Amino acid sequence: MSNSNDGNIFKVTSAEMDEMAMLTQEESTIVDVFRRCGPSVAYVTSSVSNNILPSQPNRRRRRRKSNDKEENDKNDEAANSIPLGSGSGFTVHKDGYIVTNYHVIQRAYQINNATESVPKFLQGLRPKAIIKVRGLDASDSKLTTCRIVDVKPELDIAILKAEKYESNLATPLKYADSTKLLVGQRVVAIGNPFGLEKSVTSGVVSALNRNIDGVAGNKIRNCVQTDAAINPGNSGGPLLNSRGQVIGVNTMILSTTGSFAGVGFAVPASSVRKFADEAISKDFFKNRRDGDDYPGWLGLEIGDDSLSSSLLGGEKKGVVITSVKKDSPALEAKLKGDGSEAIVALCGSKVTNASELLKLLREKNEGEKIDLTVESLSSKNRERRRVYITLKKKPV
Repeated sequence: MSNSNDGNIFKVTSAEMDEMAMLTQEESTIVDVFRRCGPSVAYVTSSVSNNILPSQPNRRRRRRKSNDKEENDKNDEAANSIPLGSGSGFTVHKDGYIVTNYHVIQRAYQINNATESVPKFLQGLRPKAIIKVRGLDASDSKLTTCRIVDVKPELDIAILKAEKYESNLATPLKYADSTKLLVGQRVVAIGNPFGLEKSVTSGVVSALNRNIDGVAGNKIRNCVQTDAAINPGNSGGPLLNSRGQVIGVNTMILSTTGSFAGVGFAVPASSVRKFADEAISKDFFKNRRDGDDYPGWLGLEIGDDSLSSSLLGGEKKGVVITSVKKDSPALEAKLKGDGSEAIVALCGSKVTNASELLKLLREKNEGEKIDLTVESLSSKNRERRRVYITLKKKPV
């Protein structure tokens, strides 16, 4: 475990190289996951401005001034704000999008929603909540202001966007298919328990498909149960497999004392990914700096309706893929261009003919993430799989 804010904790020194050679395979795996994924885990904190309260100016006057302007600015900010809570999060997109738990920023979200609901001329008289993150850039020390992109209380998930970030922002974490987890496999949790930043714990998948009570009063289904230590402050952090892929978002513990007792739960990555990808895609294109259209390129060819109907046994329930382009998103997703697969849905919308597919694709842009449901025509049971694809710019 580490409580250091020093970005060098993720770098391997020559002395550590010798020490790592003495580690067991299991220890080496945990160290590797921490060093690769730790920089992508953020400390998330929120506060509400209370500078509209009459007592605050007197409080500021009593405080001794420092010669350090940055320190004075921090002190002024601390004096004019009330903490709302803190937790963890992790980056999932190169442009500064972060996944966390809804309950980590719930009070901030509710305060700002209440402020926005009053007339504009009164909004300046109401408190404003601010959300900040730390730990995603190379300096690993500055707090960066975030805005809330979207929330889904039913999943206890929120998406944040760092408003200012450096070009050396930490590498986004990748998702694993949480539907393929096995009870007993090794997992690693990284987060900020009790404010101790960049802490790592490990354990196993204790059980699958647990239904837990969410903050919205509903059941969050198919959660991952783990014995990796999860404490207050870990909420919103990633639960990772031994390859460093996100299998869930740590959200709660089961305990009679409030302290960790060996039973923690994570929202499954497959559910998180679907919501996060949709929210980020909408926000990304809504806030692009110019209004130009950026059509996305999938890089495949499809058969006409008569061919698709013939290969599908006379059924109009998909579009057959007849060719996959070189260096295309379709090729990267391992789609088959030999007529043995058919696209039956795009982003949850059913596809029954070529014109429907082309219409849906025209609405998608370069850089946007989509998911395709593909049916195998060569398998006996017409097995289906879902593939996630990021559209590219069409080559000239």
